[in-house]
Amino acid sequence: MESQNNELTQNDLLNASIVFSQAISLMLDNGQGIIVDILPEMGIVLPEETDKVAVFKLNNSVHIQKYDGDLEAGTSVNINEPEEETQETQETQENQETQETQE
Repeated sequence: MESQNNELTQNDLLNASIVFSQAISLMLDNGQGIIVDILPEMGIVLPEETDKVAVFKLNNSVHIQKYDGDLEAGTSVNINEPEEETQETQETQENQETQETQE
């Protein structure tokens, strides 16, 4: 995973990110997440300036979202699907079941 001179390449970092994302996905239940501090010494550059993010699993994917609340890093959180998406998902499932029944 490292180049010959023991330096990590961009591809190494990308692969590590994917592996960690998969590991987090296996540890979290759908809708479950955790608050994480973004510290200046981490060298992370985000599109929006923020001190904290919520890392959570939703619909079998790991998401990272800006967090402006008062919870401390390490706090477990529950994230629900937005109401609109939940309703659309239910309607799609109902339409599929109706079509299967008619066939």
